[in-house]
Amino acid sequence: MSDQSLSDQSDTVDERDDQPTERLSFPYRNLADVITLITRMHSAVGPECSIGDLAGAVEMSVKSSSFRLRLASASTFGLVKSRRGRVELTELGKAAVDPSSREAALVDAFLTVPLYERLYQTFQGGVLPDGPGLDRQIQTLGVTANTAAKARRAMLQSARTAGFFNTGSNRLVRPKVAQTPEPVSSGPVSSGPVSSTTASKQAHPYLQALWDILPDPDEPDEPDLWFELFERTFKKVYKLPARPNGGS
Repeated sequence: MSDQSLSDQSDTVDERDDQPTERLSFPYRNLADVITLITRMHSAVGPECSIGDLAGAVEMSVKSSSFRLRLASASTFGLVKSRRGRVELTELGKAAVDPSSREAALVDAFLTVPLYERLYQTFQGGVLPDGPGLDRQIQTLGVTANTAAKARRAMLQSARTAGFFNTGSNRLVRPKVAQTPEPVSSGPVSSGPVSSTTASKQAHPYLQALWDILPDPDEPDEPDLWFELFERTFKKVYKLPARPNGGS
């Protein structure tokens, strides 16, 4: 046997003719995690900043694996690009933090991932295999056996966030994204007061963005990050004073 890396053999269960001929990239963090990251980035430091500033905005170390995985995953989804110590939102990333275009952006981000796009093309509209069967399918696309389950979980969670499971949790169906309606005028605009019922439906874009990415109940480590981001954003929107040390 040659000295070729043993990791090459771990991409498949055995040495048959159905070994993968290409490796399709995939993110280690799911789409909701990434949207949380770029939403906080946009809220705290804007659409472009240093990687250090981004790490500070999400209160993580630049060297932490959790931060690096989130940033790498955001790049795989096509939402950010990094170069020479700086990171900036792509046009798709900017659309994802904009409530008026978020739904379509989430769909595009999901399909930007090569592995997810291939799985969608393979199973679109059909029933997905159960866990082991889907893991095996993922392995045939170049994912190693010891990471196939992780890739599957991230894909399923991301598909849910992007709306591909709106018609059922076992079928990948591209959602019919509602287009932003054009303003329609049927006559002069009333100068009277706006009703409280109508006004109450107009959420601030930053708060609406957070509501759209409520953490997955199956990810117990995510709610704390979401609540912390919500508190910071709420205080910024309503211009509330910072909580004093030791206050409740």
